[in-house]
Amino acid sequence: MNWRIWAPILTVLAAVLLVLLEGRYPYDRGQKLFREGFWTDLLLYALLQSYVLALVIGGAILWLDGRTGWSRLGHLARWPVAAQVLFFVVTHDLYIYWFHRWQHSSPRLWRLHEAHHSARTIDWLAGARSHAFEILINQTIEFAPMLLLGAAPEVPLIKGMISGVWGMYIHSNLDVHTGRLQRLINGPEAHRWHHSTDLAPPGMNFSTKLAIWDVLFGTLWLPAGEKPEGYGLTYVSFPRGYLRQHLFAFRPLALTAGLPHSALHCSIMSDERKYRHRGYQDSGRSSEPRSSGPQPPREQKEGPRGRGLGAPTDTVFRCAKCGEKRPIAEPIELDTVCKKCGADLHTCSNCIHFDTSARWECRKFEQIPARILKKSTHNECAFFEPKTVQEFNREGGKPSPGGARAAFDALFKI
Repeated sequence: MNWRIWAPILTVLAAVLLVLLEGRYPYDRGQKLFREGFWTDLLLYALLQSYVLALVIGGAILWLDGRTGWSRLGHLARWPVAAQVLFFVVTHDLYIYWFHRWQHSSPRLWRLHEAHHSARTIDWLAGARSHAFEILINQTIEFAPMLLLGAAPEVPLIKGMISGVWGMYIHSNLDVHTGRLQRLINGPEAHRWHHSTDLAPPGMNFSTKLAIWDVLFGTLWLPAGEKPEGYGLTYVSFPRGYLRQHLFAFRPLALTAGLPHSALHCSIMSDERKYRHRGYQDSGRSSEPRSSGPQPPREQKEGPRGRGLGAPTDTVFRCAKCGEKRPIAEPIELDTVCKKCGADLHTCSNCIHFDTSARWECRKFEQIPARILKKSTHNECAFFEPKTVQEFNREGGKPSPGGARAAFDALFKI
């Protein structure tokens, strides 16, 4: 079998099959085939960059072998081709797992990996977008041992085909559920979480082909019944265009010095955080300095002070998701859910210590052992205390005739 011919043919057929399956069984419905950056990813990353780097990497490996003569030792020459392929698939996959984790922890390596996480749409082609220097490092380490250890000529072709097809598969927009097999073999149901904006730095699910690495080293994240909120980079406006995206990796590190350097792509805020974040939508406030002179005395009005809500009458607990009221006399256990929306109540977002401005979003961060990733999912935190609010007697206070509340109420009068 001539793998020089069949390897590219099978890779193209796999791409066509994935496109058809994405249209028939999509995970994110309504996702466009020709999405933003499609032609850049296909023509410049997947085709042109792959071809040029193959020439560069191949030439470098041949030069090294010419200097050392290691391939002539034929360490693997007597192995069956299938055993050689399996050996290099497993060993390189273990290497790429740890190098991948390193990329998410090193500010400089993250800059090279940043382009790969810039895609806001995850599909069969999204995996092709990788910085040329990142590919240069990984594929040199991938293919050099094959030649230097004397592997069969078809082994690099088969291994390269497997890597290409698997890369398209784990990034595909397929609604795949493989059950327990996902804990052994990696697929899109786990890898899309790696690209999601939900996880705290440095992220999870670093495996490429074999998910067993995530299981063994404690980095598997596969929550049941949940979907990622989004994908891509949110802390920076990533440029369009192949050359600009490559040059963007070399901007000064000081530009992001105030941000977490590991997995900065995970910085999208959930709704429960965004609208409590300090400074959110503050641009509409007046920036003019206040006068330092004496201010006229304010007019004193009768009745309870405040916004016309009257005097406080009761203290209650309200669900952070839907606002459903619950008497504070009713205890909140670990499995307690909201009677209206069914959301978990024993969560960070319903806790009095929840504070987005504090470390780990918790005022008790010095006492808790680790950060809780999902703020709206029940947890066993021993410091949980229900967040309560005060109810007001609306009849107790009368708004002024020309006040803002009266004007607002007038909008709904017929």
